[in-house]
Amino acid sequence: IAVSAVTGHGLAHLLDEVDAALSANATDMELLVPFDRGDVVDLIHRIGEILSEVHDPDGTRIKARIPTRHTEVLSAFEA
Repeated sequence: IAVSAVTGHGLAHLLDEVDAALSANATDMELLVPFDRGDVVDLIHRIGEILSEVHDPDGTRIKARIPTRHTEVLSAFEA
């Protein structure tokens, strides 16, 4: 993808392509993690892109974009 360093022409296209490539290997998940599983919340923060995080009476509800290779282990916490 051609990008001009002078005018920035093509930069938006480049960013769109990078976003598409990164999203292809990730899945959006909504997870409910019990408060006693801080290790899982830490893992999600380290490997994923947090879209939202709310604490409710049942635990920490997190919407995140998770790399596909980690979705199986986190599927136990799907809300």
